[in-house]
Amino acid sequence: MQTLFYALWMPMIAEAAPACDPTILTLDVVLEAPQLLEAGRACLEGHRPEAAVPFLRAALGMDEKSAEIHYTLAVALANVATNLRCEHGATRPAVLDHLTRAIALDRNIGRRLPLEPSFNSLHGMVRYRLLTGETLATDAGIEAMLVDTQFFSTPYQGFNGQLLQFRSGGNASVDLLGEEAYVYMGSWKVSKHQVHLEAGGEKHTLVVTADGSLLENGKVTWVEAPDECGSPAGEAPIPAEVPRR
Repeated sequence: MQTLFYALWMPMIAEAAPACDPTILTLDVVLEAPQLLEAGRACLEGHRPEAAVPFLRAALGMDEKSAEIHYTLAVALANVATNLRCEHGATRPAVLDHLTRAIALDRNIGRRLPLEPSFNSLHGMVRYRLLTGETLATDAGIEAMLVDTQFFSTPYQGFNGQLLQFRSGGNASVDLLGEEAYVYMGSWKVSKHQVHLEAGGEKHTLVVTADGSLLENGKVTWVEAPDECGSPAGEAPIPAEVPRR
């Protein structure tokens, strides 16, 4: 009966954008990319980002070179990541991938990023900051970009991993994450496009990459996201009180 209803109203559906009803995608109804985009927007306006994603992915399948579709899908995924962590492939790297593609297709979209509250959780990420116009081309640019950023490492000597935080004033901390966590306080500075970090009695010379990684001796040692569906930056399981060394 539902299929018959949509079939009878197909001419109208072909002219107007469908409402936020993902079941339309399962029926034998032909929708163009602009209609799918508008349906995705309707879902976002109705505070249903998880329903917007299939519409926008279908639209992208028809028009992969649409900056607007990439951008709107990034907004939808960012909202899903906030409320339904990891469902529908909603991760911060996925959001950044679509934003990167959108800006490559239309540089004017970069101006909209700081105005979109859905991207607030990305503000401390190197990849996001590069998209908003910050630079790694100078020491001053690297230093400005790293302030208030966080990076994760792989498991370390029995701990679940490490959380490196660059703070203002040249201060830094390295959190060893685990049941008995520790925080090593340290310092950092930028010279000749390299980051010189001292923490826990160790010295490291790091290079910041455009994909949000830190290299040491040519190898990736720190990344902005610990795992496709791991704890986002700022939500790592750090105890309220940890011994500082």
